[in-house]
Amino acid sequence: MVSAATTTLGSFNSYVGATITIYDAVKNFISDSNFSKTTTVKNISASYTWNWYESVDFMFIKEASKSDSYQSLALITSTVSGASAYSIPTFSYASTTGATTNATINQGSSKQFSYTALYHRDSSAAINYYLSGPTATSFITKITLTGIDGKTVQTITPAMPMGMGYLL
Repeated sequence: MVSAATTTLGSFNSYVGATITIYDAVKNFISDSNFSKTTTVKNISASYTWNWYESVDFMFIKEASKSDSYQSLALITSTVSGASAYSIPTFSYASTTGATTNATINQGSSKQFSYTALYHRDSSAAINYYLSGPTATSFITKITLTGIDGKTVQTITPAMPMGMGYLL
């Protein structure tokens, strides 16, 4: 399962696990020596599970000469992390004899994902936005989980709160 993300500022730091092909997922369950990465697999039935969480940072700037009551919200950024897994209960392929062979697999592996918006926890950027005004945001806006055959399994849309009161 693969994930991809978009962000409000057009760039982000990400870690995405390697793409899993159907071959990688089932090769240990197939005893046919001719089953390879180029074997045509048909009638794939799959189900997916996922979970995720969003962490939002609100960066306030205070001038040294002012009291804590005069802090200004300068930058809001986010990270989104989670995991996705798939299960491929059944599929069929042409065996070495040319006959169609049905296979049943239990559970695929879980893949972690984590996306961090540009300027996340970057105090220099917060100061620059404070000086130039207004409050800046850098959010992960969408994560697309892609499954077998490149089909979109789920699109995750994080909250992207514009203030701490939005988190209730």
